[in-house]
Amino acid sequence: MEKLIKEFKNPSNQFRPVPLWFWNHELEDEEIKRQIEDMKQKGMGGFVMHARLGLKTEYMSDEWLKRIRCAIQEAERLGMKAWLYDEDNWSSGTASGQVIKEKPEYMLSVMHLGHEFRVNGPMQLTKDISTEDGLLYALAMPRIGNRLKDVPEGVRDITYCVKENNLIWDVPKGEWLVITLNRKVLREWCINGGLVDYLNEKAVKRFIELTHKVYYKHFSRYFGKTIPGIFTDEPGFAPGLLNEKEAAWTSSLPEKFKEIHGYLLAPSLPALFYDVGPKTTKIRCDFYETITNLYVNSYFKQIYNFCNKRNLLSIGHVGAEGENIQTRLQGDYFRLTKYMHYSGVDCLLAQTWYDRSKGIYAVNNMTGPKFASSSGHLLEKPRVLGEAFGVAVGWGLDLRTLKQLADWQIALGMNFFFPHAIYYSIQGFRKWDCPPSHRHATFWPYYNLFTDYLSRLCSLFSYGRHVAKIAILYPTKSMWANLPVNTTMQIKIHDDFETMSEILLRLHYDHDYLSEEMLQLSEIKDGKILIKGKNGKILEEFEMLILPACTTISKGTLDKIKEFYESGGKILATSLLPTASIEQGEDSEISKIIRKIFPVTDRKGVATGRKIKKTRMVMKGNRAGGLALFLQSSPVLSSSLEGVLSLLKDTIPNILEPDITITKDKKSAVEIIYLHYIKEGGIHIYFFLNTSTANSQEAEITLSEIGIPEEWNPRKGEAGFLSHYDIKDRKLHFTLKFEPTESHVIVVKTKD
Repeated sequence: MEKLIKEFKNPSNQFRPVPLWFWNHELEDEEIKRQIEDMKQKGMGGFVMHARLGLKTEYMSDEWLKRIRCAIQEAERLGMKAWLYDEDNWSSGTASGQVIKEKPEYMLSVMHLGHEFRVNGPMQLTKDISTEDGLLYALAMPRIGNRLKDVPEGVRDITYCVKENNLIWDVPKGEWLVITLNRKVLREWCINGGLVDYLNEKAVKRFIELTHKVYYKHFSRYFGKTIPGIFTDEPGFAPGLLNEKEAAWTSSLPEKFKEIHGYLLAPSLPALFYDVGPKTTKIRCDFYETITNLYVNSYFKQIYNFCNKRNLLSIGHVGAEGENIQTRLQGDYFRLTKYMHYSGVDCLLAQTWYDRSKGIYAVNNMTGPKFASSSGHLLEKPRVLGEAFGVAVGWGLDLRTLKQLADWQIALGMNFFFPHAIYYSIQGFRKWDCPPSHRHATFWPYYNLFTDYLSRLCSLFSYGRHVAKIAILYPTKSMWANLPVNTTMQIKIHDDFETMSEILLRLHYDHDYLSEEMLQLSEIKDGKILIKGKNGKILEEFEMLILPACTTISKGTLDKIKEFYESGGKILATSLLPTASIEQGEDSEISKIIRKIFPVTDRKGVATGRKIKKTRMVMKGNRAGGLALFLQSSPVLSSSLEGVLSLLKDTIPNILEPDITITKDKKSAVEIIYLHYIKEGGIHIYFFLNTSTANSQEAEITLSEIGIPEEWNPRKGEAGFLSHYDIKDRKLHFTLKFEPTESHVIVVKTKD
């Protein structure tokens, strides 16, 4: 406890924020030193040297490297950390465009559905076509009316029939759909003339040669010391890919697809754009499995291995961590972050709870941080990184808003903050590059009040064990099976997932997101899902599994769910139960197992798409104490948010003893959320946050852990005992008062 208190009163650099420092003008040694000294005085633990719009010193030139050395040496003198950034501006991967200038074929591209022709044979089809950045395939599929048949077996590859942008094909008897698929280079969203093909191992290797290896050559003696790591920013195998007529592409995809799945890609491609029947699900899942495999191995694993061998941390974040489009841009978040030393997220805007009124593609600062913290908890990451406060309010940002956003992100599990941003210069247009610059804001003279506060919280909620009794299965495979992103089913699946996460937070059941692979590797014991680390240490133990709306699941995952239920575990499924497997597509065995677990009787396990007039719950139990609940609600769960919240606040506590209760006037205080960590020696640390910007709260709180409660004040670095508390019914009871956006830290020591 003494060590914890000492760190809390005066947090060391490892817990202090590390801003993105925008190098955006002509760089000079004396000005670099002056700004570093200024950051030190304001409580920063280090900085990320980030080339940005307006930079006049040539990126990666000898002069650039001299300025990098100057910053490193000044950081070393002051006991700070100098973090590298791997790109000129963002997104990472092109080395300021050099990778794709050398070899244009290394530019990121997509497969675009160019033309569609419905024809009846026999006849000769003659069409002038656009091939954009290169024709990939021309395919012909038999059809009956608007329904395709015999995909992939009956698909004909007629690419050979295209000569100089002219398609000539002798159409056989019958009805056919002819399509062309083109390579389309992504030039939107690009600052450096394009993006690198993140699926191309050779392209990424060249990026590493031009960036990481250069830094290693010049500064290797600082690696793992003054230079802890290198930050990668917003990769994605198809950034901005919202067009339903586009899918990810790289030249090695056909060969890799055949190698992994044992059948040809080309005749299967129509399933990405059309419903081709029972095999649609399998083909789509196989496709995105291949893409994710290429993405992980080409980009994340290559960079991770390079850094790991050289005592350098590979950190940063990907794009769209919390948004509806995540699976289409990233494949599988957990598989990517496996090959990052810290998990990470980008929290943009002055936003906390997800605002559904802004549309399905809006920034989601609830699920984003939960993905990052779940990865941290379940993949044994020492820290959860957040690029924080970007474009939050602009130049109107103030310390109160900074504290509000930081508290929210702490409550969702972030514990290492990379503020966006400190600008080297705000001359001219530079001041409008995603403002504000904290160094140039009116609150800068008082900034150390914020950094001390934030650092104290990070010291408390790092290097401990997170406590949560519930896991939400992230339905990655169902998302893949129902792409593109704007389909009704895909929207429903993501809506169920994020709505259940919000409901659990409001009902004070903290949780982690769990991938299918993590669940398959878990140990099931006495009605619990045990997630273990490399040395067998238990990282999390879940007593309840949420299965949000789901159409598709792997057989191994469903077998694990069945094992959990039969061992006494509690499962809550919402709206839609799976009927397909990734191994087969539509799969009667999946429905059979579902009926053994859940209280449903029809062939598919649930009447998909049927409107439910009233939200209701049905349940089924077994002799081991297992319970399987099925929540029937309207097609989009968020449209029944209040009804579902009301139903679950009465249901869940009856089947799962809560770790914490937070009530106001004997009702659940749904605007207050919490975080619970355990440190060595039986020290339980709780963070309580009133998320309301308007309402004061007086909340009655009960904890399962019993001891003498202390309130620790992160603004002042002080600790003291709570003046009033009670122990009854084997619970610790006390009351806390909250002003709007106010937070409290409570520490309970349960054993010596």
